[in-house]
Amino acid sequence: MSGTEQVSEQTTVATLKDQIVTLLRLSPGLTDREITDRLFGLGVAQQATNQAARALAAALHIVRRPRQDGKLGNYPADMDAPEPQRSLVMENGQSEILSEDKVKRSLKAWLEASGWEVSVIWGRAPGIDLERREMAGAG
Repeated sequence: MSGTEQVSEQTTVATLKDQIVTLLRLSPGLTDREITDRLFGLGVAQQATNQAARALAAALHIVRRPRQDGKLGNYPADMDAPEPQRSLVMENGQSEILSEDKVKRSLKAWLEASGWEVSVIWGRAPGIDLERREMAGAG
């Protein structure tokens, strides 16, 4: 190579933030753990991903919001993210959709229909919430 020849080689290395945005365009809603697993492999520490995702959110490049499973998902800012599912809340502040007593009532009915005798402690009283016994004479 003579002194007058110049070799120009450009190498583009995507930053972690660039990689995250690219991945989220392909798979919106990933958690920081899921992003880390896909970019670096299972079980790799996710602190760097978390810091980059927070910086991207602060710069309004991505939106971080709860998914329907309650985990924090990351979405490209220019893409519509699904609204988190909200439960109905009654006047007393308890959830109508999955109240403890509603679950107990449903389970009690199912067990009784399956031939079991069931005792239930309603509300948040201490003790075993639900106890099943075979009906006398069954079996």
